[in-house]
Amino acid sequence: MQNKRLISRMEALMKTVEMGRRYFPHCSEVLDKFMEDDLPDLFYLEKGTQEEQRVKRTRFIELKEDVNKAFNKDKAEFSHSGISSSSSSSSFRESVHYKARKM
Repeated sequence: MQNKRLISRMEALMKTVEMGRRYFPHCSEVLDKFMEDDLPDLFYLEKGTQEEQRVKRTRFIELKEDVNKAFNKDKAEFSHSGISSSSSSSSFRESVHYKARKM
């Protein structure tokens, strides 16, 4: 029974990722690049010397800006095609600002 629930959750997650890639291709590109290049280094923002932490935080801020630009690009393309994304854009912006304040 537990395996069935786990499989069901994995399938739902895969569908969510697939939908995200479909509707937010530019964001997906930025996040894929992050997962390949920077994730291991940024995973532990608190670790390392103060200089290493500063570099990691700077890169993290750059990543957030890249994702925000990609999101705006995706949103602009959707507005041209007639798909509304206003509700998701406000929640995305709130999430980015909240995470930036936590740093």
